[in-house]
Amino acid sequence: MLRLNRSLQAISQCNQALIHTFNEMELLQKICSIMVESGGYRMAWVGYAENDDAKSVRPVTQAGFEEGYLDTIKVNWADVPLGHGPTGTAIRTAKPFTMRNLQTNKKFKPWLQEASKRGYCSIQCLPLKIGKEVIGAITIYSEIDDAFDAEETMLLTALADNMAYGITMLRIRKAREKAEEGLIEQQKRFSQALEAAQAGVWEWDLKTGKNIWSDEIWKLYGLERNEQNPSYKLWLSTVHPDDKKSIIQKVADAVKKNISTNIEYRVNHPDGSVRWLMTRGMPLLDDSGHAVRYIGTIIDITERKLLEEERANLQVQLQQAQKMKLVGQLAGGIAHDFNNMLTVILGHTEMALDKADSTRNDLEAIEKAANHSADLTRQLLAFARKQDVVVQIIDLNISVEKMLSILTRLIGENITLNWIPKAPHPLIK
Repeated sequence: MLRLNRSLQAISQCNQALIHTFNEMELLQKICSIMVESGGYRMAWVGYAENDDAKSVRPVTQAGFEEGYLDTIKVNWADVPLGHGPTGTAIRTAKPFTMRNLQTNKKFKPWLQEASKRGYCSIQCLPLKIGKEVIGAITIYSEIDDAFDAEETMLLTALADNMAYGITMLRIRKAREKAEEGLIEQQKRFSQALEAAQAGVWEWDLKTGKNIWSDEIWKLYGLERNEQNPSYKLWLSTVHPDDKKSIIQKVADAVKKNISTNIEYRVNHPDGSVRWLMTRGMPLLDDSGHAVRYIGTIIDITERKLLEEERANLQVQLQQAQKMKLVGQLAGGIAHDFNNMLTVILGHTEMALDKADSTRNDLEAIEKAANHSADLTRQLLAFARKQDVVVQIIDLNISVEKMLSILTRLIGENITLNWIPKAPHPLIK
């Protein structure tokens, strides 16, 4: 009766340990210590079943008069002589195994000598089962013969079941905490990646109108969180006035058709700057195929837009340069032919002027016009690089004014030339 009462007291303390302990190894150590200190047993240890080739049993904790016992013996749970002891048999069969007299039990012969040195007389071994899997066993040694009767075995079996349940709960808790830590770390890395990419994540519930924005979205809109709640209206207030009408229409079309959307638009920041953003949204549909929510991302594409604008400007400049080249080639060809004709006109005019008659004034007018045409022709040839330029003193105001008519036709229509002469007599060489 005394032995039974001590067992009941030990089991009660073990159950308290199960409630208040949150570490697996600490729990096993407490239970082994309670079995020795309160249960009055000689020694207790817990071994876990390994799935190696030898099917060995690995001691993980012990309490009581052990004195190196676990270091000197070999235990496994295979169906071999070293696996037919109490611990190996309990693990292999998944049932409690009792040896009430070690001196007379032949199956215990491989360990009897070391056990006798330490005063072990009887053994109770109980499997630790998680579901259908036996993860190990708790082995309890008594210093008296014929210990561990049926009633005591029943109590200790209940203890082992509670231990296994406690181990299961602790492992589930540890796995959940690890998963939560992994999720937190994953969310942290995801947030860092979004920040590095200048991207944000959003969600819009079409039924409630509720919006969820990641921290990066507030930065992209140039907004402070403060007491503001994310909303469609708040988002729309940031959109550039010139883009707002088309944005509203595109969003409405996407929601109406239950389709994804990809929108590029400008937003005005409170500091007066303008940024280009691109929003991608994907609908989440209910069973009837209607969108109930949209989820998506927003990224800053300002740099891309600036590069596109610069590329477009360079393309225009290239086209203008090509146009100027063609005009120069055309002007050179025309000027060359025109120059030949002017030479004939001037030659005949000069010969006619040698004869003074009533037509002299007319001939002088023809000569003046031809000389002026020849000057223009030389300018065209110089422009087209068809003729060497002769260095001479010219009036810059007059020369520039003569070129205005040519330049006006060559440059783009969206460019205006303003001619403002400065010096009264700007002669240059």
